Amino acid sequence: MNKVQTDNSYFNNKIELRKRFIEKGKKINILDFYSGNGTIWKTIKNDGYDIQTTRFDLKDDRNGIYLQGKNSKYLNMIDFDKYDIIDLDAYGAPIEILDQIFKRKIKNKIVFCTYIQVFNGVIPIRMLEFLGIKKEWYKKNKAIFNRNPFEKIKKYLYFHGIKTIIYIEINQRKHYFAFKI
Repeated sequence: MNKVQTDNSYFNNKIELRKRFIEKGKKINILDFYSGNGTIWKTIKNDGYDIQTTRFDLKDDRNGIYLQGKNSKYLNMIDFDKYDIIDLDAYGAPIEILDQIFKRKIKNKIVFCTYIQVFNGVIPIRMLEFLGIKKEWYKKNKAIFNRNPFEKIKKYLYFHGIKTIIYIEINQRKHYFAFKI
């Protein structure tokens, strides 16, 4: 039986990870690229944190105010300087947005990510190519290159200057992590 994906699996883990990086009494502006109904940040706000969130979600049936559509189409319009936190709580791997963050040399932000190895264990080819694995090699033997997904994303981050991450491992395929850029 296939497990159904639900927004905010391991909800308390996600809340606690975020609270490790924010302070009560300090106004925090958040760019939430995969917001769902905004439940994570709404819960933290209800705990007494001063939070302002700009939300994006692909689906058109979410609660509250948000920009609907593919979040990557908004990337070039965003003034990242206005935000303290970038939240990438996605199904899969948010490599497309991470690539843009690193390409634009965005600094002095906290980034929260969810990395879930989905769809029969496939790792995003753009991340593998960045790590030096050619597309032709991958096509010949996907199983070899889809091993150790979290090690690969840690290497990807390291090559982009991220030396320290804080993470929660749910299983070998699901990780919640945060880092400063």
